[in-house]
Amino acid sequence: MSFVQRHGLWSDEQREAATRLRRTVEDERLEVIRLSFPDQHGILRGKTLVAGEALASLESGCTITTTMLAKDTSHRTVFPVFTAGGGFGMREMEGAADVLPATRLENRIGEPAANPYLYMASQILAGLDGVDRSLDPGPSADTPYETKATLLPKTLHEAVSALKEDPFLREALGAEFVDYYVHIKNAEIERFQAEVSEWEQREYFEMF
Repeated sequence: MSFVQRHGLWSDEQREAATRLRRTVEDERLEVIRLSFPDQHGILRGKTLVAGEALASLESGCTITTTMLAKDTSHRTVFPVFTAGGGFGMREMEGAADVLPATRLENRIGEPAANPYLYMASQILAGLDGVDRSLDPGPSADTPYETKATLLPKTLHEAVSALKEDPFLREALGAEFVDYYVHIKNAEIERFQAEVSEWEQREYFEMF
């Protein structure tokens, strides 16, 4: 019994849609299918699967972390997540973090495809540094997109530059590690900038 059958997840309409999809794959003799969806930051994620596995995943699902996020991502923003309403018209999705008294701290800045060890280490180290130096986090921003505050990096290039110049993380993580990591990321940025996208071809091909 599949995951969908066991939990009764499909409506009649969804079941019919899955049947139509299977029929299309068979009629068109498709060999691969590309799955894509936006993560909580509005970044488009995707993974190409062979047709048989893609159809099986409709009812049985697939491992999101290893199959969808950690590999073969396309890094495109499809929702303006860091805007009022969180890109979905939901106040719960606004801002970077929430403190829920006596329960937990939610941090929504994290990139789902990030190295979890580096991400968690940087969060813990930065938090401990703030505690050690008794830093004032400032007042609660109930209207985060109207509050005057220092902006976070908006691009990978800005984030890498900020890391390179950050004295605390260079000391905490090790200058040699930070320099090596920055070198790898800058090489990634250069490869990206060297590519001519389909959008650029559509936008400028006839013009020039």
